[in-house]
Amino acid sequence: MGNIGHSLEWQRAYLTAAPEDSAQRDLVTQLAVPIGEKQTREQARRVEAIQTQITHLDIRTADRLYQRLTSQSDALGNLFHLTLHHVTRASLISLLNAKRHGFHRGTDPISRMTDNRDNHDSTPTKKTTKDSTSTDIWPHFTPPKDTDAHEVPIPVRPPGDRLVPPPKGGHDSWVWSTLTAAASGLGMVFSVGVNSLSSAAIEKALEAAWIVFQTTEGPETMVFGLALEAAAEAVAIEMLGGEAHQVVNLNSIVDNFPFVDIMYPGGIPSVKARGLKLGLAASKSDSVMSAYTSEIIRSIRGGKSLDQMVDTLLANRRKLAKAWPTNLKYTTKKELIQYIRFDSPFMLPADDVAQLKEHLKTKLGTRLLKHERGLVEELLGRNFAGVHNIADAITSVDKKKLNQLIDRQIARIGSAGITKSDMRGLCEAARKYIPQVMDYKLRKKLAKELQKTLYIQ
Repeated sequence: MGNIGHSLEWQRAYLTAAPEDSAQRDLVTQLAVPIGEKQTREQARRVEAIQTQITHLDIRTADRLYQRLTSQSDALGNLFHLTLHHVTRASLISLLNAKRHGFHRGTDPISRMTDNRDNHDSTPTKKTTKDSTSTDIWPHFTPPKDTDAHEVPIPVRPPGDRLVPPPKGGHDSWVWSTLTAAASGLGMVFSVGVNSLSSAAIEKALEAAWIVFQTTEGPETMVFGLALEAAAEAVAIEMLGGEAHQVVNLNSIVDNFPFVDIMYPGGIPSVKARGLKLGLAASKSDSVMSAYTSEIIRSIRGGKSLDQMVDTLLANRRKLAKAWPTNLKYTTKKELIQYIRFDSPFMLPADDVAQLKEHLKTKLGTRLLKHERGLVEELLGRNFAGVHNIADAITSVDKKKLNQLIDRQIARIGSAGITKSDMRGLCEAARKYIPQVMDYKLRKKLAKELQKTLYIQ
């Protein structure tokens, strides 16, 4: 089942797996290793590595991992299921089940099978009674047929091959030749997230970034950052699904719409991409996570600008009727403000999601207590006048409220569907690799839009 990970279903499971701890992150890392059907030695090494990981788990961690891997509605369980052969899955689940019940089954050579094929070891094994852990956890599942072995591997192509093949069905659009040229020229690879997008979505992303480069003046790094977010928003609209008229980029209502970027029936998300610089260089991880955290604190803080933004949304409610979130149809202004402060989704590059969730879990509370005295007083309903260090004055009830707030913020974090490298590559493609004919067409289109704007004014 070596190529099953190339499917869109696998990619969605990979992007939404959301590992909760280091054990789950290690498992996702192993499942993401690009191993072909005939690479039996590599398959065996992967199984041994996962077995070793399981043997070192504590009971509580093993139990949580077991619950996730045996749930048909859990993305991590789907990823596990879509990557490994059913015999391998059954063996690992059995080992994990033993571990969570407090005894060790061991990892003898008999259990070290490859993950794409049955174990052909002739060593006899003891017959065991049939139980829930010795059979396929989802026996009704029929795996799809293997795809072309030359598709984009998991999660990206090896550095030696920088082509970006179009999705199945073929796309002759200029966007694919542009991305191929950009990937080759930049010495980078695009992930399967890009390959899963339609030509129309990539075209919109390239055009959005291109417009920023043509119409925005300022430091090159700042302009590039604006182009990145414009491209990310275009991709996010595709990822949200639904009909085109049900997803609205709020920058079409007001330029640089504050706090949130997109509205669709499922919510009003903000699309963020931090730490992405010109030339494919990335900022240090800690500073990137700190920048995202600042955005979340700014959202929680709200204030006059948020109040004005909500007024703008409500004033355009008829225009936004088809995109207006289903669960917010009957909310008041105050309730809408509370939603945006505490619950509106943050969509990030796929490779920043898990790291930011971990960062918020360990750092958000500390930052609030150290630097957001007024906000903490509002959230806790307390007055810390005269208290120098409010961290020393909070009670167990206060801690519980803060932990609930942190969990609520972690729940806001989601994936925009593509990685930071993808976003940088799309913007570099828009900046340098648009074919001359398309560049001319885009300029004509932009000129018409600018004329229309001037005429309206």
